[in-house]
Amino acid sequence: MSTPIKNKKYICHLTALKNLESIVNRGLLPRNQLQEGQFVDTANHDILQGRTQFHLGDFVPFHFDYHTAYDTSVKKTHRGIEFIYLCVNRSNASKMGFLVLPIHPTSTNAVSPLPYDKGFDAIDWNTMEMNKGKCNDENYRTQVRMAECIHKGTLNISDIDFITINEHIQHFAQIIATVQALQALISVGFVRKKNLLLCNMTSRAHL
Repeated sequence: MSTPIKNKKYICHLTALKNLESIVNRGLLPRNQLQEGQFVDTANHDILQGRTQFHLGDFVPFHFDYHTAYDTSVKKTHRGIEFIYLCVNRSNASKMGFLVLPIHPTSTNAVSPLPYDKGFDAIDWNTMEMNKGKCNDENYRTQVRMAECIHKGTLNISDIDFITINEHIQHFAQIIATVQALQALISVGFVRKKNLLLCNMTSRAHL
């Protein structure tokens, strides 16, 4: 039996594998700090437009689960791109001052970002757990499942606890090399992180 989304340990950020090298070197940047042409952009620009009401371009967004309408749409639209998830432990997110949007910011029910604990409690977790077709209001279910946990400003790679990958990625050796290089920096104290791990997407159910 899978772990309920509310009880999982991590939040996750979807990005293209090709962005990893830049993220290791420069950090995970909010949209307003990204320069066109310097990263693989897979965002839905209609959604980006809707996010301006809360000035969310200054934040890096994470979701509470992997299976959202956003993730599905991005992967379907960009079939030729290899994706990874950058994952942060929820307890660390709380300590680092992440904020929570209990429902997707483009929803008509959207509210301003809330402090982590207050925002977490405000999420409709019963609806979050519903499978497609089980909710009377499918649009509402979709928006709830895209609740966000957001960080203002850049996140360093040392703030990332897990990187999940698809076991079929052709350039698996490249990501291994990148992570091993980072772990080498950790071992000499250059990066203050001791538990950065790599796992594949088939073993992430408990995350």
